[in-house]
Amino acid sequence: FRRVLFRSITRFICLVLASLCLVSVTRAQTAKPAAYPNKPVRIIVGFAAGGATDVVGRIVAQKLGEASGGSFIVENRPGASATLAAEMVAKSVPDGYTLMIAATTSHSVMPGLTKLSYDPVRDFGAISQLATSPLLLALHPSLPVRSIGDLAKLAKARPGQLTFGAGGTGTPPHLAGELFTRAAGLSAVHVPYKGAAAAATDLIANEVQLMIIGYASLRGQIQGNLVRPIAVAASQRLAALPNVPTVVESGFAAIDAELNRSWWGLFAPRGTPDLVIQRMAGEYRTALADSEVQARLREAGLISIGNSPAEFASLLPDQAARWQSIVKTLGLKFN
Repeated sequence: FRRVLFRSITRFICLVLASLCLVSVTRAQTAKPAAYPNKPVRIIVGFAAGGATDVVGRIVAQKLGEASGGSFIVENRPGASATLAAEMVAKSVPDGYTLMIAATTSHSVMPGLTKLSYDPVRDFGAISQLATSPLLLALHPSLPVRSIGDLAKLAKARPGQLTFGAGGTGTPPHLAGELFTRAAGLSAVHVPYKGAAAAATDLIANEVQLMIIGYASLRGQIQGNLVRPIAVAASQRLAALPNVPTVVESGFAAIDAELNRSWWGLFAPRGTPDLVIQRMAGEYRTALADSEVQARLREAGLISIGNSPAEFASLLPDQAARWQSIVKTLGLKFN
């Protein structure tokens, strides 16, 4: 009798446990996936605060947060022309909670300058090309210069005395500065900085005399008459600077053809769920319909894009080839 009772109790316990397991599995299968984002999302920027990349990052973070109801936080990780930030993001957990606002430098230029610990294509998921920006030539106001022609004459009269700043070796402003000074026959020495904001500070202090940079990085200084813009590399004048002529209008069409435009894009580590990538791309395109966003981008001298992940990914190989060709032409190396 005891044996029969023991077997009956054992069978009953097994049946109860089996039933509980079945209920747990069923609930797990029917439960809805956790909402995204359900914790803060880091948007990594590889340059110091205040530069064009940081400006783009903060506009994007605000609008993605408003659209999704989540929290998107910009985290500045300057150093090595944004390659340190790119390496960190490439090695991050691909769960959608670490994204990167990458510029031309880390994903198109640096592969031609140095050996990297990450692959700009293989190790990232492209989300959307956010914006592009024409480059602006600006000077310290103490220079007796009002045009590119004036600058060329001054540089020839003061060989080796003029310097131009850029927010890091290998950044588009650095390469554009090298191209510009060579094409215009200028003699000017490059001074690298860890970000556009630091370079702009020294331009104001006359530690460097000129910069080629995106308008977003010098907007406040221009409005305060602390620096003087003399030309913009664009097909037409910037709405924010209607009195500043284009490089072509200044009589230097050949130089304008050499000045590639900067771009910014939103990336995630490779392996991030496609649902997250598609959603972030869609949220940004929706944000671009907002007149406030458009106004903020225009004020910063930026041209909004907002393409799809597939469209953005298809552009990257050509961008890399173009910029690395410029690196080869200039014979530059990253120290």
